[in-house]
Amino acid sequence: MMSQPFWKPLLKILIANVTRARSAAVHWRSHFFQTSWISNLFVASLALFLLIAEPALAQSIDLSPIQSLLQGIVDALTGPLGVVIATLAVLGVFLSWFFNIIDLRQALWVLVGIAGVAAAPTIVAAVFAGG
Repeated sequence: MMSQPFWKPLLKILIANVTRARSAAVHWRSHFFQTSWISNLFVASLALFLLIAEPALAQSIDLSPIQSLLQGIVDALTGPLGVVIATLAVLGVFLSWFFNIIDLRQALWVLVGIAGVAAAPTIVAAVFAGG
């Protein structure tokens, strides 16, 4: 008489577990979507809160100190200090390339980054002036 393959009992156990898990998921889903008076009260109170809400307090906040700080950083990076920093960076990149510390591709990426920092205010002004 031929014995059954080793995987048949394992397959039966797997099918039984999948069926049990599927029935548990269906049972959980049916209980999840049932509404109760607590959830109805929550939705009603949320709707009432949204109807009587005041305008946001963020409309009256003065952000000029933060704006002046950030504008000072932009002015420092794109003004004379930025020119000095970019000059030192180009000098360092050139010397590193000359002494074979970095290759030409890395040197060019540094130059592209410097150009991007220098052109950033112009690009942003062009984007926001279009609207």
